[in-house]
Amino acid sequence: MTIAAIPSGWTENPLGKVADVVRDSVLPHNIVPGTSYVGLEHIDGEGRFVGVQPVANGELASNKFSFSDQHILYGKLRPYLKKIARPSFSGVCSTDILPLRPLDEVDRGYLFHYLRQQHLIDLATTRSTGANLPRLSPKQLEVFPVAYPPLPEQRRIAAILDKADAIRRKREEGIRLTEELLRSTFLEMFGDPATNPKGWSVNSMNRIAKITGGFAFKSEWFADEGDRVIRISDIGDGKVDLSNAVSVDCDSYRISTAYQCVTDDILMALSGATTGKLGMVTDAESGSFVNQRIAIIRANNRVASPWLSQLLSNKRVLSLLLESAGGSAQANLSTKSLESLDIPVPPDNVLFEYAEVVKSANRAQSRRRIGSKDADNLFNSLVQRAFRGEL
Repeated sequence: MTIAAIPSGWTENPLGKVADVVRDSVLPHNIVPGTSYVGLEHIDGEGRFVGVQPVANGELASNKFSFSDQHILYGKLRPYLKKIARPSFSGVCSTDILPLRPLDEVDRGYLFHYLRQQHLIDLATTRSTGANLPRLSPKQLEVFPVAYPPLPEQRRIAAILDKADAIRRKREEGIRLTEELLRSTFLEMFGDPATNPKGWSVNSMNRIAKITGGFAFKSEWFADEGDRVIRISDIGDGKVDLSNAVSVDCDSYRISTAYQCVTDDILMALSGATTGKLGMVTDAESGSFVNQRIAIIRANNRVASPWLSQLLSNKRVLSLLLESAGGSAQANLSTKSLESLDIPVPPDNVLFEYAEVVKSANRAQSRRRIGSKDADNLFNSLVQRAFRGEL
């Protein structure tokens, strides 16, 4: 099975000829306490490990596969999630992860980047079986074509891609740290809103903001052109993303402009597992219409919007809201429950000071996001060129 012409001087072989799929099973009672355990939930789509912890005695009840820092871990369940990673440690992993041990003629770093190419992820997806829980079998994985140059060139390619990936991660970390700084600044300036340590006067939300629900758009109204409609899936992490937004000709259906959002509005998801998810409207999204099960929160004093957005994203405040809606993680909030929420309200001069901090941070974040996007584009370009033999 060959996907494309290979560069001159390169070799192509099935994966099973250049790496072993190692399924060394470890029984639960043989797993030593303190061993690192990797489940699919511990690998993200960028090939990074998240939240890996040592296991306690008796914590794992089923067989696992052992692995070392010589392996590549390949997630076979829902392979479109791209859960492929290089451990720098030894441990055990879920049996939905296949440990691959490259043989002498293929560099581990090279093979890691090679297998993460989108066309191979797509191939893995099409070769998977199972409607609800699609899995790629080891036999199917072993016949995947792997094209590779001589070993020194593999190592050079892997080093270039590793360096480009490190730049990407550094840019992303800068964005994350700025967001963390804003949260810390909020707590320093305002304290925990659930305990009101500053002793500010308490008001209900309906005294400081106008809160309305979105409109119940019908899916058959969605079209390629028209007014943009923001759905719950378009909001999160404090932002609104219109890249997958739908459109509706709102004039034809006589939709009131009351369902339009404007700059500095806060949008909050009111339904199910997404309850409490927030997005602040910028100039780019202003004028969009808002779908049902989303609250439009418009501060009476616009300078209060950054503070109010951070306050509503506070875990303890969200817990209070969920308790008012029944306490379930799948609870449905209402605009009335938001309106009746009592919160400590700082004086205007403090709100203004915080708004200036946020404005400055947002300018820096905008530059960082541009840099992060450029780093992503560079990395993706290098990947494409690398495996065409053009680096």
